[in-house]
Amino acid sequence: MVNVNESDMSFMNVLLHGKGHGGLRKAALASIAAVFAAVAITVMRAGDTDLSMSLLIGLVIAGCYALWLGFLAYSVYDLRALLTMGARGKAAVVIGLAAPLVLLLWLWGSSARMVAIFYGMGEPFAFPVLVNAVMLVTGFFSGSPYDGDEELARRIQDLSPADLTGLPLEEVPFSPEDLFTLMGGFDLGYVACSTRNLNGKAIMRKQAYKDEWRRDLVKRYHAAGWVDAEGNPNEELGRWVRLISSPGVVIMNDKFGRGTAEVIFNDDAACAVVRAPGHGESYLIKPFPADKSRWGDEFNKVFPAADYPLAQATLDLHTAIAPCADEPRSLPLILGDRDYAAIHTYAQRHGVPEDVLLDLADRRGGYYRLYIDDTRGATFDTSNGFTNPLGCTGPGKVQRAWVFPKVGGAISGCNAWHPGVREDWSSHVDEQEMKDQTLFYALDFSSRGSLWEICTRLGEYPFRDVVDLSPTSTLLG
Repeated sequence: MVNVNESDMSFMNVLLHGKGHGGLRKAALASIAAVFAAVAITVMRAGDTDLSMSLLIGLVIAGCYALWLGFLAYSVYDLRALLTMGARGKAAVVIGLAAPLVLLLWLWGSSARMVAIFYGMGEPFAFPVLVNAVMLVTGFFSGSPYDGDEELARRIQDLSPADLTGLPLEEVPFSPEDLFTLMGGFDLGYVACSTRNLNGKAIMRKQAYKDEWRRDLVKRYHAAGWVDAEGNPNEELGRWVRLISSPGVVIMNDKFGRGTAEVIFNDDAACAVVRAPGHGESYLIKPFPADKSRWGDEFNKVFPAADYPLAQATLDLHTAIAPCADEPRSLPLILGDRDYAAIHTYAQRHGVPEDVLLDLADRRGGYYRLYIDDTRGATFDTSNGFTNPLGCTGPGKVQRAWVFPKVGGAISGCNAWHPGVREDWSSHVDEQEMKDQTLFYALDFSSRGSLWEICTRLGEYPFRDVVDLSPTSTLLG
């Protein structure tokens, strides 16, 4: 959780910091190491170059491969982005594709080197090629990053004011640029507006949301009554725009900037932000009814049981456990290793039902993940001229839930601010010292099979080893 600046939105940031799917990132790093080792070892064994030259050749080819891999990870999420990449992105593509060809031409001068390269790299290259294929497939069904000098035309621009007149709010599509302009920044979960689907240069340098995007907003929505002549939202739209961009609770189906749906609520109101079908990269704001007892049903429409199943558990349980310094392994590691002796000891020490931990360790039926972020009481960063929920200070809670549908429960890794923790803790939550101060684990089971219940139980940081085992803690006001 860091402040967003121009470097966060650039191609090179994706390349250097590896934004994307965690598992694929590790596989990509492994494949880069394999390419380096294969090239260096086989060239050296050919006997035509010394160790330093072999390492240099391996480093250059692996570097070019890494550059190309970074470009692939960045661009294939939407093939249209290839047409609109900025100068740095285009330069990286040229270098990544041309440099290996130049090296191969040089290697052609020595048959020993050529045989070594093709023989030694045959098998190592099989793995990276597989990784690239997987990245291409997953990226094709994912979102769209843009780092181009020109703004990519949105299909939502085909809509006329007449198409929007008379529609209820939940049926009115908005582009990421529209919503960024209305909110003056990003939404809570970075679902509708993120560095994945907005032009970083247009935000940071051109500040397009102050003029170009606002003019487009007025042109499209003013005649329908959703905004005035200056681009300010009407009362109804303004209420929900403020909700999705102000401190509150957000539940997402993926980490920040990668999700496709989010439910946002505070103590008074709730709504969802989801993709709008048929209008390209656009989103719908779906208000929830005022009656809080119906919020769970509306939540289930956003995260339907067909895609996010949850069986009825044999018990209702909510417990939060702070890690102990004298425990050699964390709860997730114990469960992941299926160390039944350690599970027994952990259950006895923390007062958690052992059968609950055993069910999680068995991982029957697999799992899916949800992300919950509670920023009520926090202050968002506005130093760049727009609101950035990720650059917040003050109270807050973060929950990463692994939901096991067959057993009707979830285990979550959580971080929470508490007195004694620095105000800007969220920007340092990945640092070990901050993890030690804020990390804890939560176990949640619902006898009613309610995913909504599980996602709204996150409590305060547990200063004791175990918090009350009854499922009374809730994020709902």
